[in-house]
Amino acid sequence: MTATTNYNPIGWANRVIKTHKARSIAPDFYRVVENQVRLAVARDENRLEDGSINWNFVDADCYMAINPTSQCRNLYMELFDEACEAVEKEMEVA
Repeated sequence: MTATTNYNPIGWANRVIKTHKARSIAPDFYRVVENQVRLAVARDENRLEDGSINWNFVDADCYMAINPTSQCRNLYMELFDEACEAVEKEMEVA
């Protein structure tokens, strides 16, 4: 008896991301993304006139700095979202 399997490592990763936090899947990659988010948030050009963060500019800066491949783009986006949430929560407390 043989079974045919369509092995898709990217599809597997996408399913895991939906059920677990992305940072638990790739903690080293998360640290890189979080560091880039923090650097981008600190830049004056990524602030609006009222002092709030322009998350679109932060997103662009991080994406250009990390330049994720097509195989890890979904993981990158999940990690970016988690890092932004963490930074935002820290800013609310401060």
